Amino acid sequence: MSSGRKKISEIIYERASKHYQKGRPSRFEIKEAIETILELLEEAFLREERVTIAGFGVFEVYEVCPRKVYDFAKKEIKTLPSRRKIRFKPSPKILKLLNP
Repeated sequence: MSSGRKKISEIIYERASKHYQKGRPSRFEIKEAIETILELLEEAFLREERVTIAGFGVFEVYEVCPRKVYDFAKKEIKTLPSRRKIRFKPSPKILKLLNP
């Protein structure tokens, strides 16, 4: 688990502790929930599905066409193959928070 995931899981654990006096989730359960969410996102990306998270935004896989580039070291034109990328479009709610 990277430090980013650790920090997120710790923040979620602290917030869950405030809301649940009894039966609150353990750190391990929170870590497993985060890992499960990320695995589901990865699987959706591999299937090239559009992932919409209400109030947050949309993740979308798209393909970049092959293109020609100039290699300055060898002084020749090369063709880069096509590849897939992930695009994120934030929801209007997030955009409003960023640009009040």
